[in-house]
Amino acid sequence: MSHFIKKTLGQLLNGWARIHPASNAKLSFKLLSKVPKKRISQQAHAFYRQVSSKAIPLSKKEAVLHSWGHGDKHILMLHGWQSNASHWRKYLNYFDESAYTLHMLDAPAHGHGTGQSLHLELYREAVEKAVDLIGNVHTLAVHSLGNLAAIYALSYNSELTVKQMVVMGSPSGMDAILAYFKQELHLSALVITQLEAQINHIIKMPLDVLQLDHFLAKAQIPILVIHDHNDKITPIGPIRDAVATAPLVKTYFTTHQDHRLQEEDTIFAVREFIQEKSYVF
Repeated sequence: MSHFIKKTLGQLLNGWARIHPASNAKLSFKLLSKVPKKRISQQAHAFYRQVSSKAIPLSKKEAVLHSWGHGDKHILMLHGWQSNASHWRKYLNYFDESAYTLHMLDAPAHGHGTGQSLHLELYREAVEKAVDLIGNVHTLAVHSLGNLAAIYALSYNSELTVKQMVVMGSPSGMDAILAYFKQELHLSALVITQLEAQINHIIKMPLDVLQLDHFLAKAQIPILVIHDHNDKITPIGPIRDAVATAPLVKTYFTTHQDHRLQEEDTIFAVREFIQEKSYVF
């Protein structure tokens, strides 16, 4: 989306905020949830040929669960915004397929998922159904927006079976996403207030509960938090604060890997954590 289009949309929303607050809130939410079209790369196509796939029907759209391996330990992996299941393709080279089964989800409007939009409630539904389908998730590995969907799903449904978790490139909470949205479209505080009300109308838990620091402080499972010092999409400052008082959390902070976190040493750190071996974090 060009700067001109962003500026024009922002001006439109700012103007309508006072005239038609209800419709403006719905329009803001629609824009926030809209997923830009993105071609699937050749590497992603190659990944999809390596895995078996199963559609997961949701209330209005479909997610797709891609699986590789046939081991007893099941790993569920969630991608971020404008990404897809192939984000995790390198991991297939680092795990024993006889010991592990890797399940990589395509959320709606991403990869092979259907639809043109994705919001937190829809992603939560997809995560919950994927966990139910797998049956017993040994490790939930999540990246970027996938973190908020996982936090939401686990907080909303305490019966979801997940033994441990890997949190990668996480935003501090939905507030960070709204702040980014506000900055990109030059939105007024009134528009953001209306948008927050619309989000709270759709999701099943208060937004202020769905924060990384709140989740980590109450977590009853081992968690590895991985973040890059130079991440410009999800700054590390709030993440450092979030892990400071979380007793069950280990950290692996990288440098110069940016937001994607796909270098070999990071994959090693994830694998060692999953395999429950000693590792110097």
